Parts: sequence; C-alpha cells; structure tokens
Amino acid sequence: MRQHMLKLNAVKPASDETISALIEKYITDLARRVQINEITASNRLYKLECLDQVGGAKKIKGTWPTFRSLKISDLSEKLFENWIATHSQKYSATRTNGAVTMMRELLRIAVKEKLMAREVMEDIAHGLKYVSVARKPRLKCGFGEIASRRQPA
Repeated sequence: MRQHMLKLNAVKPASDETISALIEKYITDLARRVQINEITASNRLYKLECLDQVGGAKKIKGTWPTFRSLKISDLSEKLFENWIATHSQKYSATRTNGAVTMMRELLRIAVKEKLMAREVMEDIAHGLKYVSVARKPRLKCGFGEIASRRQPA
C-alpha cells in the first residue's frame, strides 16, 4: 500500500515535456477558472496576451523566442532573471508584472501535473521577481486648503 501511495505522489524528476505542452494545460485551466468565476473572461484574455508577449504569436514577436520549445526541466532562476530584464525593456512595469504572474501560474500547473517538484519550482521561482511600478506624483493639498475651498467667500 505504501509503495502504491508513493507511486501516486511521484514527480517525474526531469520531464521531457516542452513548455508548449504545459501552455496547453494552462489554457485549459484558465477556461476552467473562468467557468467557476475564479477569474473574469477579460482577465483570461489578459493572461493570454501576456503569454503571447513572452512566447510570441502570429503578429507578435515574443521577448523569449525559444520559450515554447524549452523543456520544462531546462527552466532555471537565471533564465527567468534574464527574461525579465529583456521583457521589461519592451513592456511597461505593469505588463511585465502581469507576465511574471502568468509565469508563476505556469509553474504551479507544472507542479500540479507532477511535471516538476515543488522544491524545484520554489527554487527557480526566485528568478521571477516583480519589477517596481513608478507611482504618479500626488497633488499635495493640505486640509486648510480643502476647507477654504468649501467655504463660501
């Protein structure tokens, strides 16, 4: 019985599957999440746009051209760090952070599908850091100025 349980929980040490196969599972999962109202349809479209910006699509040149053909076992912290540096040169910080979130979700699917060990995912996910979003300057207005605006002259 114990051997059977260990076999069920076994993770493939080095999956030969490509990211492309993982992406198909991710797209299916996004559709499922829309159906159960976990995410909105527009959020799903945003995540798919982020995916196209990374791996490329018909009319979009991706920031990581070899991404879809990579083996899952070839992913590393350094690869993610290099990709973020490239991606953030082409896209805004907000868009880059959306792509980072999408990448993290891809890794979670890999763990869920037993294509990657959780420990490996946690190690390489250190390379998936969010970039700083520049804040817009706020108008400085003291309480006295607000109060004087409301007072009739």
